[in-house]
Amino acid sequence: MANIIRNWLKMNRGERVDLGTAIVKNVTTTTTMVPATNADFVDFSTRQTALNAAVEAAADLEKQLKAARLAITAEMDLWMPSIEQLARTSESLTKGVPSDIVALGFEPTANAPAPPAQPPGQVTNLAVTATMTASSIIRTIRCSARRAMSGRRRRIQTIRQAGWRKARRRAARGR
Repeated sequence: MANIIRNWLKMNRGERVDLGTAIVKNVTTTTTMVPATNADFVDFSTRQTALNAAVEAAADLEKQLKAARLAITAEMDLWMPSIEQLARTSESLTKGVPSDIVALGFEPTANAPAPPAQPPGQVTNLAVTATMTASSIIRTIRCSARRAMSGRRRRIQTIRQAGWRKARRRAARGR
């Protein structure tokens, strides 16, 4: 006697919906094994119908959400130049008074405009100090060398192990 594998436990949502739809279709077309009037099947069929309706509703909402996001993007593209123009007009009408700009909801800059950025001047009196000890420098060099050699060492070790295996096999055969 065979049992049913509970593979739906490992399925994703879409696969489970498809499985349930296939089961309902198969039971309703072949009444010899499980009658369509069986109480368990009627309960499952009712739940499958509700699940299909919920999946369709979610798909419709996802389409609506995608369309709404596209509408937001389009509106934002129109909003950006509009707020820029309003900011220019507000600066002109308030004559740059910070309290008036804040009262409108904008964020003012400092009272005086910032001077343009200038390149840095010549560096003078530069001093550099080293805090690494000789032992820490040697440790750093050793670690770098180990990392550089690790790939080569692994390849050599693999080749040696392969040779040892061949030698063991030959010895086991008596050669």
